[in-house]
Amino acid sequence: MLPIRDSTRRQRIPLVTVGLIAANVIAFLFWQPTLRHEVDAELAQQTFFWCHGQIPYELAHQVPLARSGADGRIEIAKDYSVTVAVAGQLQGYLGRECPGKNIWLSILSAMFLHAGWLHLGGNMLFLWIFGDNVEDALGKLGYLAFYLIGGVAAGALQFVLGPNSTIPNVGASGAIAAVLGAYIVLYPRARILTAVFFFLITVIELPVTVDDAAQLQGYLGRECPDKSIWLSILSAMFLHAGWLHLGGNMLFLWIFGDNVEDALGKLGYLAFYLIGGVAAGALQFVLGPNSTIPNVGASGAIAAVLGAYIVLYPRARILTAVFFFLITVIELPATVVLGLWFVLQLFQGVSALAGQVNSGVAYWAHVGGFGFGAVVALLCLRGRRRPAVVPPSFPTYPGRPDLP
Repeated sequence: MLPIRDSTRRQRIPLVTVGLIAANVIAFLFWQPTLRHEVDAELAQQTFFWCHGQIPYELAHQVPLARSGADGRIEIAKDYSVTVAVAGQLQGYLGRECPGKNIWLSILSAMFLHAGWLHLGGNMLFLWIFGDNVEDALGKLGYLAFYLIGGVAAGALQFVLGPNSTIPNVGASGAIAAVLGAYIVLYPRARILTAVFFFLITVIELPVTVDDAAQLQGYLGRECPDKSIWLSILSAMFLHAGWLHLGGNMLFLWIFGDNVEDALGKLGYLAFYLIGGVAAGALQFVLGPNSTIPNVGASGAIAAVLGAYIVLYPRARILTAVFFFLITVIELPATVVLGLWFVLQLFQGVSALAGQVNSGVAYWAHVGGFGFGAVVALLCLRGRRRPAVVPPSFPTYPGRPDLP
């Protein structure tokens, strides 16, 4: 979903919001190495983030990475999957490139840095749509203070959950998340004109060299020394590749499984489900016996349930949501747009914690910022909420003078 505009009319020119957007754009274009013709643009940008981004390890130990010693080298090696020797070289490099880094000032400067055009554009779009109304409610100085403190609070939660991370946190996302949290409290009845995208996901195989394959074999020998290939037929039925994979499978199992269970009985249904999963995997095996790609998911077993359902209940009717357009624009309540955004950030953050994987996105900064904004608005700003009336809908045909 991509918000386009909200239904809440601003009362004054949002000078602070415009100023914040301008500051972020100027920093991206003229402070960061975005427009410079660097020999290695990626290294130049990463170096800039090391020098000016908020790095949790530096705050926790109150020392820049360049002077963090042996302990810092160990954390760098873990975060970047390099040897301790290479981590030592990085410390030396940062000592030359960032000799006078102010780790406390980086908390503020990080709020105005972005990793790319999409990162900047998405943040500024959300700030433009939701910031002006929060600025109306708080006043210009109050809103500016709230924005900056919200960014600090968001970074604080990210810091608490990973105090030894040596990966820079950059972006206005945390501060803007605080604005979103305040917006949903101040304008709970607002409606957001939203572009909703429906898309397909496809999986492709990428070629690797024989040397890469040999390295993978060695890695699997260390990580999976005692794998039972026969037990994997069963265990694969309970594994999923992500939230969408899990959610889709469980939705189908919930809708169709209960009726098949009624028909087969509990033990019979359990046996049917497992045998169906094995049969589904067997067909996949026959069609590609030399494939080295792992097959995971309950899809095969659930497909067996669907096959049984259509035979047992051929005249059943299914209430179904049908999407006719790839992209459609609809008006949604602010609680839906922002609530779904928050839930997505929360799920992604939990996934990152569970997997001990750093995706490069500070999801917990988003969660912390949103929570900060919502709590502050609930505790301090409830009297400034707009009257609880349903706002007018957006005009459907603004260009037609003959229509009301």
